Amino acid sequence: MTDWVNNFREIDPVLFNAKRLLIISLLVALGPLTQGDLQKKCQLTWGALTAHIKQLQKAQYIEQRHVITLKGPRALVDITQNGIQVYHNTLVQLKAFVDKLEKDKEL
Repeated sequence: MTDWVNNFREIDPVLFNAKRLLIISLLVALGPLTQGDLQKKCQLTWGALTAHIKQLQKAQYIEQRHVITLKGPRALVDITQNGIQVYHNTLVQLKAFVDKLEKDKEL
């Protein structure tokens, strides 16, 4: 039982949040998105989205830049190389955690 608890503790605390994991997953799958697109796809309030973006930026998993589009200025959010690496590591750790739970359940 101690092994899976240790595996659980090793999961990145920033990405061990459903909404932040969703934001990062969308950026990996779809590429850079505007804050408006992220807000709609994640179904978050602007305040909640802003708070999660700040956490992800602080961890250097995403970056934000302002761009001019045909619809006017927009804040574009993109994942960093570090964010991609941590995202993939987190998925591997989550799978190992679930696999360990399943194995222990069989015993």
